[in-house]
Amino acid sequence: MNYSECRHSCCDGWPIRISMKEYYRLLGEGCSPKLRTRLDCALKLSSSPCFNTYTYAQIATDWQGICMLHQPDGLCALQSELG
Repeated sequence: MNYSECRHSCCDGWPIRISMKEYYRLLGEGCSPKLRTRLDCALKLSSSPCFNTYTYAQIATDWQGICMLHQPDGLCALQSELG
């Protein structure tokens, strides 16, 4: 199946918030150098991180509002590599 033919993206138009625990887990995750570069560019701390909620950080979007981890095939680079 070619997922790029799907008309919908689960993250399209939604802010992808990350808790502090998830943020630090992703920073320490063993992954390919290509994904590490994408993660380092995509993970952004919230302007006022709250340690008790899921708004410590978020995955940034490009100038068109597209998630920086969204691949040309329509899949998430993070999900594709790490599940």
